[in-house]
Amino acid sequence: MARTGTTRSPGVIALVALALLAGCASSPGAAAEVPALRGGAPDLTGTVDRTTDPDDALLADASDDGHDGMSLHLDDTALVDADGHPVDPAAVPDGAAVEVWVDECAESLPPLCTVDVVRVTSALAP
Repeated sequence: MARTGTTRSPGVIALVALALLAGCASSPGAAAEVPALRGGAPDLTGTVDRTTDPDDALLADASDDGHDGMSLHLDDTALVDADGHPVDPAAVPDGAAVEVWVDECAESLPPLCTVDVVRVTSALAP
């Protein structure tokens, strides 16, 4: 008896699924999907210090005093505004309020942390 219907190759199905997922990707300017922001409270809060080290933005007034002076690595981390939109590191002014999600920290003073996400909760520079 002859088989009826269509057969689909697993590779074709995978390509179609991939194409559909690519079509769902957010466009520039759309709110960023930052996994750490969906999962809960930030690990740290504080303000941005751009005066101590002109080449790096540091965390000041940290919610955990042991993290004061920690590098925020704004050029190398997911950086978003309060609505989750991507932010240019140059637009984050000295004194901006931030929430910070970190992964691992090496024991040092200040700690050397892998910063996953920085969310700026105050006004950005024009």
